[in-house]
Amino acid sequence: MSRICQYCTTDFDFDSAIDPTEFSNAFEVNGSWSYYMLDNSSAPFTTTIQSIDDDNPIKVIEAFLTAIESLPPAMRDFWSQCENKVIDIAYDCTSGKKSTNQNLSSDLIKRIADIGCDLRFTVYPSED
Repeated sequence: MSRICQYCTTDFDFDSAIDPTEFSNAFEVNGSWSYYMLDNSSAPFTTTIQSIDDDNPIKVIEAFLTAIESLPPAMRDFWSQCENKVIDIAYDCTSGKKSTNQNLSSDLIKRIADIGCDLRFTVYPSED
């Protein structure tokens, strides 16, 4: 049986030595993001900022990149000190006969690299 994968969400994960609450709150202001911190990491703070408004990963990534690129100096400094920065594009995989692809332009990939992020694709398996 073939599978189809459908876009689910885009997360922005990072580790920091200091509390990221102020930084993360900057993304919640417009209602397009939510964040949470995990306590199961070797880093003092492991944070995920998650998109909640869009079904297009390219638009989500572009909005996140624009937000990072336009941060005030103190928050840019915070971001530059973070580690394990990852943009994670997630898909749900279900039964079907249609393929799914995701194209990321070289310009977008360069912007991702310029802010020091890795790129990860996560595919969640069907539960059936």
